[in-house]
Amino acid sequence: MADEKYQSLLEELTEKNIKLRTKLRELDSLYRASKLMTSMQHLDHLLNGIVKLAARVLQAKTASVMLLDEATNELRIVASKGLGAMTAKKVRMKVGEGIAGYVVEYAKPLLVKNVEKDSRFRRLNRERYETKSLISVPLETQGKILGVLNLNNKRSGRPFTAADLRLLTAFAAQAAVAVDNVHLLEQNHRKIQELSVLYEIAKNVGTVDGLKTAVEHIFDGICQVVEIDCCYWFLWEERYRRISLAFAKLGGSPISKWLEGREIYLSDSSLDQLKGPRKNQLNETIKRSLVDWGLCDPHLSLFDSFDILVRGKLHGLFCAGSTTLKNITESELRLMSIIISQAASLYEQHSALSNAAHMMTMSKVASEIAHDLRHPLTNIKGILQVLQTKWYDRDFREESLQLIHQEIYRLTDLTKELVRFSNPNRFQVKLRDIHLILDRALNLVKHDLSRGKIELCRNYGHDLTPVYVDESEILEVFLNILLNSVESMLDGGKLTIKTDLRDHLKDESGLPQTFLRINFTDTGTGIAPEFRDRIFERYFTTKEVGTGLGLSIANRIVAAHRGFIEVHSVPGKGSTFSVHLPI
Repeated sequence: MADEKYQSLLEELTEKNIKLRTKLRELDSLYRASKLMTSMQHLDHLLNGIVKLAARVLQAKTASVMLLDEATNELRIVASKGLGAMTAKKVRMKVGEGIAGYVVEYAKPLLVKNVEKDSRFRRLNRERYETKSLISVPLETQGKILGVLNLNNKRSGRPFTAADLRLLTAFAAQAAVAVDNVHLLEQNHRKIQELSVLYEIAKNVGTVDGLKTAVEHIFDGICQVVEIDCCYWFLWEERYRRISLAFAKLGGSPISKWLEGREIYLSDSSLDQLKGPRKNQLNETIKRSLVDWGLCDPHLSLFDSFDILVRGKLHGLFCAGSTTLKNITESELRLMSIIISQAASLYEQHSALSNAAHMMTMSKVASEIAHDLRHPLTNIKGILQVLQTKWYDRDFREESLQLIHQEIYRLTDLTKELVRFSNPNRFQVKLRDIHLILDRALNLVKHDLSRGKIELCRNYGHDLTPVYVDESEILEVFLNILLNSVESMLDGGKLTIKTDLRDHLKDESGLPQTFLRINFTDTGTGIAPEFRDRIFERYFTTKEVGTGLGLSIANRIVAAHRGFIEVHSVPGKGSTFSVHLPI
């Protein structure tokens, strides 16, 4: 009898000893896991570490961590063991769907001993499970669920037990705290990075030479703090009901340049969305145009646009695209708004300075025109004084009246030109791609070139910086020069248009200035040396039919842009008109 009691007591102690050792192993595993998790400072490393530790402690072949995306209310696999990469990438599960969705919805651990017989779930991927048992526990901290930790396919082939569930629940509690801490740490690092980027942008914008370089710094800063693959800056032109592309940065192909001149005219519905919070249709319109221009990946997972406001007024749109992101967070949006507002303000400042400079030049041109008004007035005065004494001389009277009529026509033309250059709203300069304006002008004279049997050769420079110009005025300059070239090649010939940059020249103030040069070279009759200095004079012409105003007006327009025109000509061989516009 004593032996039986002794044997029973021994078995009971042995069983308790086994349970104690098991408990100690579990506590040791939890301690080691906690120590390891607290040493990890990168979220990706931590999540992979959680999966491997959980699988090792509970002897599971397959494990995964799914985090909750609060914006979409979806769970997605962010780390896994025993799952194929493609499978893990594809899995998306709404809260309330499937086993993981059930755990998040009800916020409690779940042990499923036989998934095929559990009426709450269906087995959608049989090949993924070797056993019918699995466990899933929430990653929860401070009442907030971050995601779930899933285990299945136990190495022994046996089902998971309640003890396994308790252990995984304790493990998940520590893991949730670690995930939350690392997430906060990464947020702090991100804030520091954002502040550093803002500081660098503010520092660089104030020291770089030129708007183009400054804006490139700003857009580089955006791509450093937000995981976007491409971004675009559109200017809003209310007068034309359109947005025009000013700048684009494509991360995949390292394009970072000005792309002025690509315009999107907006429908009434798109205009309504432009000034509202939701821009779905407008975004599709913009994205479609960018794809057509070869500036956007048609398979972006995210494409969104945001208002750019300068002094409370709509300046334009900032568009961002990504192949990986599904949405942009509020903090990212605020940061981008701050950065892009700096770019917009900088653009406005440069535009205002350029307009002011143009206004000063136009004032000078207007003064010159006003001075020119004196000549016909003086002539009329002189004729009238003589006419008073010779009024009864019929021939002299008719000749004098004809001269007075001619001078009145000159006064009319000069007055129109004075009004044109004195109007502050006449010249509206914007950054423009000069090649697009050239192409417009050439398209307008293409029939003249064809009829005259004139060969056209375009030799455009690459990646030339856009210039501040009034597009319609510069178009008139190009048309006047082109038509002069066509008329000089009566027997056909060749017209070459070349663009490049000229450095180390001086502007009208004597300061160093870089100019964009546009050469118009023809193989026409050329200009006689005695006429070369007079071609920009008003009413001067060597043509039988002509007013002599075209080149004079062209010269004044270029001067109003703070530029100049050079002429080189060889009689019988041709001429080159070089239009210089300041960068």
